[in-house]
Amino acid sequence: MAFTREEKAAIVSLIIEMINSDGSVTYQELLTTNVIVRELAVDADTFNLGVRLKPEHAMALVSRLDDSKKIAVGKLLTRAIDADGTVDTRELALLGTICRATGIDKLLS
Repeated sequence: MAFTREEKAAIVSLIIEMINSDGSVTYQELLTTNVIVRELAVDADTFNLGVRLKPEHAMALVSRLDDSKKIAVGKLLTRAIDADGTVDTRELALLGTICRATGIDKLLS
């Protein structure tokens, strides 16, 4: 699936929030993030934009995506959660917040 530069930055921002939400970033989470970044062909400038992008703005960008892209973002966030083999309640809470703010939750019901 092809994402624009801004969409890729939003995804990076949300993945960074996700892997930081439980208070510790594991090596496995970093590896998974790197794999996702490569899969999306995120260049260094876009990655740095994502690092600086506020999560609220990233969620606003994702909320304007079409349904198939929203589902893809949800799957990427789930991969980030599952990366370390431990699902923390803070990760699930953040995922719920993102899904409600972006409309992903309506696509899953």
